[in-house]
Amino acid sequence: MARQYSQSDADARNRQLMEKVHGDLTAARRRIGAYALRTESVSVGVRREIVASRLPHHVWPGRMLRVVAVDVETAEHVVFDKHSGVDFVDAIAASCAVPGSWPTVPINGRTYMDGGIRSLTNADLAPTARCVIVIAPLGYADGNPVSGHLRAEVATLRASGTQVEVIVPDAASMDAMTDNVLDPSRCVPSAEAGLGQGARMAGQIAQVWNTGRTAP
Repeated sequence: MARQYSQSDADARNRQLMEKVHGDLTAARRRIGAYALRTESVSVGVRREIVASRLPHHVWPGRMLRVVAVDVETAEHVVFDKHSGVDFVDAIAASCAVPGSWPTVPINGRTYMDGGIRSLTNADLAPTARCVIVIAPLGYADGNPVSGHLRAEVATLRASGTQVEVIVPDAASMDAMTDNVLDPSRCVPSAEAGLGQGARMAGQIAQVWNTGRTAP
């Protein structure tokens, strides 16, 4: 069953929220955190089972993986990885705990919500690298003043000398996802559209990646 959600409506509410807090991002995120805490959803245990069922493995991979979550009270972000001492499933559940749709996740005495409340991409948190490829399923999200900071993130990375390539959905991918990006019935059509787009872009991305990694 699809959860009722509209990305365009969420963006509009975020614009209204930023007006109320006079552009204070921390205040906006704290309000979102309070909303997340008081909104009824499935239990944390049920949600954890859902997340676990969708993961091929329940332990941190050997290669680097970093996931972002946001503290509902302080609005500060945290980056979890295999060195954090945090259960892998809990970290993933926290990183995608969409306020109003899924429950917040308690970890080590703090409570967390979706890392997308800080940024839909968090590209600026990428470790120092010669080349960064950003896959942004929701595009640049310029209409979302709380979380749509990709242009600034790209500028920050490039200012440090990093080569950056941004991949945003093409028309077919956008049509497949629809405005309800939380609708599970769109998973297969979205994956198929994304696979098709990826195949068409493979040569271009390979060239960027290989050039960026070998540049002096």
